[in-house]
Amino acid sequence: MSVVLNTKHLSSFINEEEYKAIYPQVEAAHNQLEAKNGPGNDFLGWMYLPRDYDKEEFARIKEAAKKIREVSCHGERPFDKQEQRYSGAHCQHEDDATSNDCVRE
Repeated sequence: MSVVLNTKHLSSFINEEEYKAIYPQVEAAHNQLEAKNGPGNDFLGWMYLPRDYDKEEFARIKEAAKKIREVSCHGERPFDKQEQRYSGAHCQHEDDATSNDCVRE
Protein backbone atom coordinates (compact mmCIF):
# COMPACT_ATOMS: atom_id res chain seq x y z
CA MET A 1 0.00 0.00 0.00
CA SER A 2 1.34 3.40 -0.94
CA VAL A 3 0.81 6.67 0.90
CA VAL A 4 1.47 10.02 -0.74
CA LEU A 5 1.98 13.21 1.27
CA ASN A 6 0.10 16.22 -0.04
CA THR A 7 2.20 19.21 1.08
CA LYS A 8 -0.34 21.78 -0.15
CA HIS A 9 -1.38 22.87 3.36
CA LEU A 10 1.98 22.47 5.12
CA SER A 11 3.03 26.08 4.57
CA SER A 12 0.82 27.36 7.40
CA PHE A 13 2.62 25.02 9.83
CA ILE A 14 6.21 24.74 8.64
CA ASN A 15 8.21 26.47 5.94
CA GLU A 16 9.96 24.75 3.05
CA GLU A 17 13.36 24.76 4.80
CA GLU A 18 11.95 23.06 7.90
CA TYR A 19 10.25 20.45 5.74
CA LYS A 20 13.48 19.75 3.88
CA ALA A 21 15.35 19.54 7.20
CA ILE A 22 13.08 16.86 8.68
CA TYR A 23 12.52 14.90 5.48
CA PRO A 24 15.47 12.53 6.06
CA GLN A 25 14.07 11.63 9.50
CA VAL A 26 10.60 11.04 8.09
CA GLU A 27 12.02 8.91 5.29
CA ALA A 28 14.10 6.89 7.78
CA ALA A 29 11.04 6.32 9.99
CA HIS A 30 9.03 5.25 6.95
CA ASN A 31 11.73 2.82 5.84
CA GLN A 32 11.99 1.39 9.35
CA LEU A 33 8.24 0.79 9.46
CA GLU A 34 8.24 -0.89 6.06
CA ALA A 35 11.26 -3.05 6.97
CA LYS A 36 9.66 -3.89 10.36
CA ASN A 37 13.02 -3.59 12.08
CA GLY A 38 12.57 -0.71 14.51
CA PRO A 39 11.52 -0.58 18.15
CA GLY A 40 8.02 -1.97 18.60
CA ASN A 41 8.22 -3.93 15.37
CA ASP A 42 5.98 -6.62 16.82
CA PHE A 43 3.11 -4.10 17.06
CA LEU A 44 2.72 -3.17 13.41
CA GLY A 45 -0.53 -4.97 12.59
CA TRP A 46 -2.33 -1.63 12.26
CA MET A 47 -0.34 -0.94 9.10
CA TYR A 48 -2.06 -3.77 7.24
CA LEU A 49 -5.48 -3.69 8.88
CA PRO A 50 -7.25 -1.98 5.95
CA ARG A 51 -6.48 -4.96 3.71
CA ASP A 52 -5.67 -7.86 6.06
CA TYR A 53 -8.52 -8.52 8.44
CA ASP A 54 -10.80 -11.44 9.16
CA LYS A 55 -13.57 -10.78 6.66
CA GLU A 56 -15.75 -13.57 8.06
CA GLU A 57 -15.53 -12.09 11.55
CA PHE A 58 -16.34 -8.65 10.16
CA ALA A 59 -19.44 -10.08 8.45
CA ARG A 60 -20.51 -11.68 11.77
CA ILE A 61 -20.04 -8.35 13.56
CA LYS A 62 -22.12 -6.51 10.96
CA GLU A 63 -24.89 -9.11 11.21
CA ALA A 64 -24.86 -8.90 15.03
CA ALA A 65 -25.03 -5.10 14.84
CA LYS A 66 -28.04 -5.34 12.52
CA LYS A 67 -29.84 -7.67 14.95
CA ILE A 68 -29.00 -5.43 17.91
CA ARG A 69 -30.40 -2.38 16.11
CA GLU A 70 -33.59 -4.25 15.27
CA VAL A 71 -34.09 -5.59 18.79
CA SER A 72 -33.18 -2.35 20.56
CA CYS A 73 -35.90 -0.48 18.69
CA HIS A 74 -38.60 -3.07 18.17
CA GLY A 75 -37.76 -6.09 20.27
CA GLU A 76 -38.41 -9.42 18.60
CA ARG A 77 -41.62 -8.17 16.96
CA PRO A 78 -42.18 -9.03 13.30
CA PHE A 79 -42.25 -6.28 10.71
CA ASP A 80 -45.65 -5.83 9.04
CA LYS A 81 -44.81 -4.88 5.44
CA GLN A 82 -48.38 -3.86 4.67
CA GLU A 83 -48.65 -1.53 7.68
CA GLN A 84 -44.98 -0.47 7.32
CA ARG A 85 -44.31 -0.89 11.02
CA TYR A 86 -43.40 -3.47 13.60
CA SER A 87 -46.39 -5.09 15.23
CA GLY A 88 -47.02 -3.60 18.65
CA ALA A 89 -44.73 -0.62 18.01
CA HIS A 90 -45.97 2.83 17.09
CA CYS A 91 -43.31 4.54 15.05
CA GLN A 92 -43.24 8.33 15.32
CA HIS A 93 -41.72 8.70 11.89
CA GLU A 94 -43.21 8.24 8.46
CA ASP A 95 -40.24 7.66 6.18
CA ASP A 96 -38.30 4.92 7.93
CA ALA A 97 -40.16 2.43 10.09
CA THR A 98 -36.88 0.78 11.01
CA SER A 99 -35.19 3.76 12.69
CA ASN A 100 -34.78 4.15 16.43
CA ASP A 101 -37.54 6.77 16.93
CA CYS A 102 -40.19 4.23 17.93
CA VAL A 103 -42.40 3.99 21.00
CA ARG A 104 -43.12 0.53 22.34
CA GLU A 105 -46.50 -0.46 23.65
